[in-house]
Amino acid sequence: MKATMILALMACLGAAVAQKQPQDVASAPAQLPSSGRIAPAGEPGTPLRITGTVVAPDGQTPLAGVVVYAYHTDADGYYRRVGASGEAGEGEPRLRGWVKTGADGRFEFSTIKPAPYPHREVPAHVHIHAWGAGYPRQWFELEFAGDPMLPKQHFTDNTADYLYVAPLTRDSQGVWHCSFTLRMREKANFP
Repeated sequence: MKATMILALMACLGAAVAQKQPQDVASAPAQLPSSGRIAPAGEPGTPLRITGTVVAPDGQTPLAGVVVYAYHTDADGYYRRVGASGEAGEGEPRLRGWVKTGADGRFEFSTIKPAPYPHREVPAHVHIHAWGAGYPRQWFELEFAGDPMLPKQHFTDNTADYLYVAPLTRDSQGVWHCSFTLRMREKANFP
């Protein structure tokens, strides 16, 4: 009887701990390749391929085994489809994906080019969370050079410290390409 009660208590405690994990961590698949999708095939929008290398704080050493979670808006600038209530907030984003860096620190996402938020002066961007290889969970933001809204943005926090602005190129098939190096920090930057 005591053993059963102890096992039940341990199961409840384990469930409570699992619930306290951030949604991006808790929802991550157990097995992750270094290449994945954010937007499913057939999602309306212009195709975009994001490639990156995750490096240590020294800015040079590639990091293997880092989980990279990314999400962004759809081709209309929404994280979720507008529901019957007319709401389309950030909530749990519809277009999201996870990968894990390979031995060379590289990762790749296939997706669509996100649109900026409607009726706001915020450039199109991709939210990125990364953790693993001995580094705590961190957030970053990827924006695209040439976005006409870049000069209009301003920050009231430390977002600029974790912001990457990368150039876009377009191939002959109309696919946009973006490549950047993501530098991990020793400390988490989540509030």
